[in-house]
Amino acid sequence: MRSIKQLVLILIRKQNLGSLVRIAPVFLLMLSACSPVAIRAAPGEAQPVAVEVRATPTIAPNVEETAPPTSAADENPIYPYYLPLVTKPNIPPQTINGVTVEIDWVYADESRVALHYTISGLDWPDGTFWDAMQARITSAAIPERAFSGAGGWNHGPVDQGIITGTDDRLLWAGAVDAAQHPEVDLNVEIPVEGATSVGTFHFALDVPVLDGIKLEDLDQTVVANNISMTLKTLVLSPSHAEALICFQMPSAVDWGLTASTITVGGREYPFSGGGDMSGANGKGFLLTDPERCTSVGFEIPFDPSLSSIRLTVPKLLGSVPEVVDAERVEIANQRLAERGIQFEYVNIDHGGNIEILKRPENMNDSQIYPLIWDALSEQYEGPWVFTVPIER
Repeated sequence: MRSIKQLVLILIRKQNLGSLVRIAPVFLLMLSACSPVAIRAAPGEAQPVAVEVRATPTIAPNVEETAPPTSAADENPIYPYYLPLVTKPNIPPQTINGVTVEIDWVYADESRVALHYTISGLDWPDGTFWDAMQARITSAAIPERAFSGAGGWNHGPVDQGIITGTDDRLLWAGAVDAAQHPEVDLNVEIPVEGATSVGTFHFALDVPVLDGIKLEDLDQTVVANNISMTLKTLVLSPSHAEALICFQMPSAVDWGLTASTITVGGREYPFSGGGDMSGANGKGFLLTDPERCTSVGFEIPFDPSLSSIRLTVPKLLGSVPEVVDAERVEIANQRLAERGIQFEYVNIDHGGNIEILKRPENMNDSQIYPLIWDALSEQYEGPWVFTVPIER
């Protein structure tokens, strides 16, 4: 994988792009009845006994302390962050039974494939919703298994016969190499089925693949609170960062790294997803394993002047059980009291419902729900801080 080259910024000035909103808050609300830590496959059943922690290694010499960011580069950055790098495909719109679908822009790098489309001419009533998950993207250059699930989002109901939406799909690490595939073919199917059956629109297009930086064998180790944590690999694409981290298990709890943040250009970005990654070698799927290896991902903007990043794991969080007892809720409310948050939790099948009873005036649901899930989790305090220079 080559270093990120200077990229030409292409801004698509279409009115419907102004409706783009961040996916993370919507996704968090959808998960409000599920534990946010349960991203990977459920670990094997084990007795809740303590795991013996190995001898604590010393801190790697290339770790240095870095002051926290003092200011944000942009209080209201454009989202998705890769929007300045999208391209307008050279393909015409298609019309079936008076309904037209147009691909507004496309984007591809070594970590994701995304596109934005507009459906117009619908005779469906305003407010009618359409299932964007029906859309499908495939490529001869990218294995189907490399696409990380359905990616339809940011589509609202019909408004004056128009629907706009985005299909954004992350790729598994190593799915495509820009050096070998500087351009990939995409086959896009958009079935427009809802209040009436319109038909399926098929598009074939080629998309340039933006390359990134892959830093392997970092083996940067930090020890905090008697627990050793090692940053193994860091992959930086123009739209996404992903790191492989291995850490000692403090106890037989489903510990995870969902509290992680990454600091780029003085701005901090939260954890956006994770799971297995090349190099993990299957470590960490049993609670009795002494070590767990997992990836942490972050949605970040492209920065051609990037010289270093800081990755912080402030604490380990344990997954929230399906049935949450009153004691756990009471502890969580105590943790949130100083932030002015109070909630009730009602258990239902395979999850629960959260009712926010008290909230700060300046916080919305998408900001409060992650705090509640963190407070419901078992916590093992760090922090573990990694600073990685980016060389070109």
